[in-house]
Amino acid sequence: MNREWIKNRNLYFIAAPILLGLWTLYTGLVREPAAAKKQTDFEAEYKISQAALFNILKLDPERLSNKEKKDRGSDFDYSTAMDRLAREYSIPANQYEVTSKKAAPKEGKLVQTADIKIKNVDIVKLTGFLSRMLTLWPDLECTELTLTRMKGAKDSWDTSFKLTYYF
Repeated sequence: MNREWIKNRNLYFIAAPILLGLWTLYTGLVREPAAAKKQTDFEAEYKISQAALFNILKLDPERLSNKEKKDRGSDFDYSTAMDRLAREYSIPANQYEVTSKKAAPKEGKLVQTADIKIKNVDIVKLTGFLSRMLTLWPDLECTELTLTRMKGAKDSWDTSFKLTYYF
């Protein structure tokens, strides 16, 4: 096969403007309208989310002040919180285990950690449980999360996670 035409300089003087023209057409006719549509969709979604946010703040204004209420955290207890939310999410007591450590000072705050293991739980329950727990106690952080799929089951997981609470 003869490849002499690749070495011809005139080919590049012709091909480069054609490719740049095609790229300009593609950008102007395809990419620009798609970007403009994404921008208008984003702005519409932003307005809807702002309305929902203001509605939440109107119905539950305490959410803004939960982070500043440090005295509220003194009554936090891992086992009580776990029992309450496990009942709420239909997780039987024989499927979870809570091991909490004693509170210790760290970086000017009291910090208490706990290891929690939940056996045979589906993803929907687990994510709802964790989301609710972290929402109820804003000073609580999930620092580690491990999921292990149970063999022979589609949506059944053994999970362990580490929580840290800042007083």
